[in-house]
Amino acid sequence: SFLSKKNVIVFPNIIDLRLFESFKINTDIKRTGRVTLMYFGAVAERRGIFDTLNVLQKAIKINSNIDLLIIGPIDKADKKLFFRELTKKSLKNHVEYIPWIELKELPTYMNISDILLSPLKKNEQHESGIANKIFQYLYGKKPLIVSDCRPQKELVDSFKCGLSYSTQAEYLNCILVLAKDEQLRNELGNNGFNKLYETFDNDGYEQKLLELYKN
Repeated sequence: SFLSKKNVIVFPNIIDLRLFESFKINTDIKRTGRVTLMYFGAVAERRGIFDTLNVLQKAIKINSNIDLLIIGPIDKADKKLFFRELTKKSLKNHVEYIPWIELKELPTYMNISDILLSPLKKNEQHESGIANKIFQYLYGKKPLIVSDCRPQKELVDSFKCGLSYSTQAEYLNCILVLAKDEQLRNELGNNGFNKLYETFDNDGYEQKLLELYKN
């Protein structure tokens, strides 16, 4: 009750667009030639990585022209199972795992990918806000596939920048639809990029924060 609205502003969990604009694409890193799904961030069961690997196996049986690129550190509790999954014959030639990259390299890896994934499991944290990587993904100009955690689903639906799912069957369908339709991928990717700048250009938020301190 002692807080005053005039002393509070909302500063969203957005990216520094000026910083991302300074990152250069490394043209030495090439595409695989297949439609590439990319997951960036902590690799864990709670982040939906095993759901993704399970659905990927089904997708490959229908469309073998699909790869998955996973970038990020693995939760200790999930390491053994994760590497066991990667040895499966059905995944062996379709999944690449990179343990770590510098943030400045992220635009390069989004550039060689076609679809960006955020398959978060529902929990209090994931229902309370949007993961920072969603804004990073939007900068990549690629369509998103997200789970139905409310904040990220609402953003993807309102920006028309990707597809969301509630079940494994829907997740599979999202992958197959976007893998097949390059025009749709381009349309959704451009929508997300444009909306990122229209809605979340951090210059405006920075000025509001500075003004709060000045006053």
